[in-house]
Amino acid sequence: MLLIGFNTYMIAVALYAVYLVNIFRNREKKLRGKTDEAIKKSELLTLQTQELSKTKDYLHEALTKSDAARVEIEKTKAELEKANLELQAKVRELEKYGQVTTGRELKMIELKEEIKNLRETVENLKDQLALNK
Repeated sequence: MLLIGFNTYMIAVALYAVYLVNIFRNREKKLRGKTDEAIKKSELLTLQTQELSKTKDYLHEALTKSDAARVEIEKTKAELEKANLELQAKVRELEKYGQVTTGRELKMIELKEEIKNLRETVENLKDQLALNK
């Protein structure tokens, strides 16, 4: 009877060992699955981090270029405003010169007209003197 009890005990221990091995295998499978999933997520996160780093570098470069372009535009704008002011001053100067020249030309026309009238008057007076003699 002792032998039967011992055999039953050994069978029970063997079954319990098989049961425990099964539990450990299932846990190991789950852990491997979770580990594989974590590795995949880690790889994905690494890839995303690299992409974000590249994007950050690209945006930094674009921002730097944008700032340089803005500075250049402001410089060009200042130069254009300066040139515009110079041109406005020259236009005012030319307008004054045009007014002076136009006034002088009108005075010249007026004086030529007066000279012509005076010559005609002199001719008329010469003719009258010639007739009176």
